Amino acid sequence: MAPAELALLLDELDAFSASASAQIDAAGGISGLTDQQREDLIDGSVAVLEPITAFYEQSCPGANIDARLYPECEVDGDVLPPQLVVLNVSQNPVDVVAGEIAFTVASFDIEFNDVPADLQPDDVLINGVSGLVEVGSCDDFQGDGEEDDEFASFFVATFTGGCPADAPPKLPRLEIGLTPEGQASLDEALESEPGPFPVIFDVDDFTVVGKFPGGLDLRLEADATVPEVSLDGVSIPVEFIEPDCGPGQPSAPDSALSGPASAVAAPLAPRFTG
Repeated sequence: MAPAELALLLDELDAFSASASAQIDAAGGISGLTDQQREDLIDGSVAVLEPITAFYEQSCPGANIDARLYPECEVDGDVLPPQLVVLNVSQNPVDVVAGEIAFTVASFDIEFNDVPADLQPDDVLINGVSGLVEVGSCDDFQGDGEEDDEFASFFVATFTGGCPADAPPKLPRLEIGLTPEGQASLDEALESEPGPFPVIFDVDDFTVVGKFPGGLDLRLEADATVPEVSLDGVSIPVEFIEPDCGPGQPSAPDSALSGPASAVAAPLAPRFTG
């Protein structure tokens, strides 16, 4: 039986799900919802899921944190020193102590740090807890072109321009979701692992982490144009969507569909089935 606090949160989730389903059915499907209704449902889902995620993270040390210790690796003729890589997709920053090295990884961020060759996984403390670090393989740095292309094809990205003259202004928005093939792969993975699965994307010159199920919903700067999006160096086309601005209000500037982006493959970007 779930603890009383969690049971209450799950009841709230069930109530929201029932309400959302009724609203979608009344509109004849998701496509029948207005932009405001969609926004409200997204905000509502965040409101009920965040406390559940917080309970999980507080109850389970290392929840939503992926840490790996890599030996010295040769990649494309270059020698990479031993590294500790920590991916944090939890709601709070985490403190990492690895011997004499200490650093903090912000929420939904990733840190790469060179470490001594004799550092052992159990020598690393994450929020004061040991035993959370796995040993990585140099194979993680060796991209398989066909596999990378196939995995990148599981994702679809859309960029909706902003409405700077609306009150309040609407910021440009980047969303990354799944194609039907990607959803099928995720569903298969969820049969054996609970998820969520973090996936690292490069968006222009910065790195973002999406969680699946869920995807990525990112508000950009007011003057943002269609960004270049890639996964492990493989470009993901971005569809531009005209914003629904108020009567007579101009939208933010846009640009053509994004082309290939320059990105460095991140070893912690997992395959749903791997």
